[in-house]
Amino acid sequence: MIRDFIEPELLILDEAGMQRGTDEEKSILFEIIDGRYELSRPSILMTNLALPALEEMIGERVLYRLREGNGRQVVFEWESHRKQRVAEKAL
Repeated sequence: MIRDFIEPELLILDEAGMQRGTDEEKSILFEIIDGRYELSRPSILMTNLALPALEEMIGERVLYRLREGNGRQVVFEWESHRKQRVAEKAL
């Protein structure tokens, strides 16, 4: 199963950090990200967490792998689209 996440040309993981943050989860995520790193395959993690909270949830090793090889952090600071839709439906 882990190979199914390592082999695609591009991996996008949404809601990163929403798991429980157990050592087993961190280990599995590291295996996936490290495998992709070794194959020079791009990965995108999307999250609503601030960087310190994300690091706590996914682990320092995963974050370092994502940063190696010109990894970038891109911050989007606009209002939540979902929050806006909920407010519009309430009207």
